Amino acid sequence: MLDSLPNDANWEDIQYSIYVRKRIERGRREADEGKLIGDSPRYAAALVDEARPAARALRMFPARGRMAPELNDDSVRELFVKKYRLVYELRPDRVVILAFIHGARQFPPSLR
Repeated sequence: MLDSLPNDANWEDIQYSIYVRKRIERGRREADEGKLIGDSPRYAAALVDEARPAARALRMFPARGRMAPELNDDSVRELFVKKYRLVYELRPDRVVILAFIHGARQFPPSLR
């Protein structure tokens, strides 16, 4: 880590670098554990408030999302809600939500 700092780095620069690294590691760990932004109830509620209307709009406009790039299947599509992917499948009689995942996460192997 120290090798990545400039030669004229001071004590505050080092402390800040350690702080940022710890935050990144914590975020990765929480993401791996399936936690949502540190389990912030306020953020989770706001995200649901945006995701719900997006999902409901699929009733009227089911093909509005783009095809999920990981698959070569036009029936599996996605919409973005903030930084999250709402992955869904078009079926003849309905739309089925398959996943709601952070855009930086890998596509779930179970959906491939």
